[in-house]
Amino acid sequence: QLVQTAPPVVKAKAILSMSLLLDRSPSWFGVVAEMKLLVHLEKLARERDAYLNSCFQRLLVAVSDAAPTVFDGVTAEVQRFAALPATAGVDITVSPFVTVLLDVMKSSVLRPRVLTRKAVTQLSVMIGCMASGKLVHCEDLSRVILLAAEAVSQHVSLLEQFAAEITSNMFP
Repeated sequence: QLVQTAPPVVKAKAILSMSLLLDRSPSWFGVVAEMKLLVHLEKLARERDAYLNSCFQRLLVAVSDAAPTVFDGVTAEVQRFAALPATAGVDITVSPFVTVLLDVMKSSVLRPRVLTRKAVTQLSVMIGCMASGKLVHCEDLSRVILLAAEAVSQHVSLLEQFAAEITSNMFP
């Protein structure tokens, strides 16, 4: 709520605190997901306060630096779930990093900063696992992967830029 309703200086300090925590460890993305901070980035990008804007830019750098670790973790989780037998009763708990992946892909402020060739390759691998039927026991995970892919697919320039990575991993 600080990010939504507080005065600019308080917002800036909250954002700067989160930036410093992300610099310390990408595991703080779980807190970012719980706070729904990434959802408010577009609104923060329009703020006119110079200090708030400076802190916001620092947050973007921290998120951009930590995003590859999150993508690595989500990709490893997808591959781990894909290796499980497709039996009934498998209890799947999806990490909060999966929702962070979706929030990052949906954010017009973050997407250009974090969508690298490696990230697109990882997303393609996730879609490939899902398309092969290996994630039938992970409905939530499959839904998030599809929503992240949809967010990327709405930008033709991204599809053109990363066409080779997308096709080579989805259609080997």
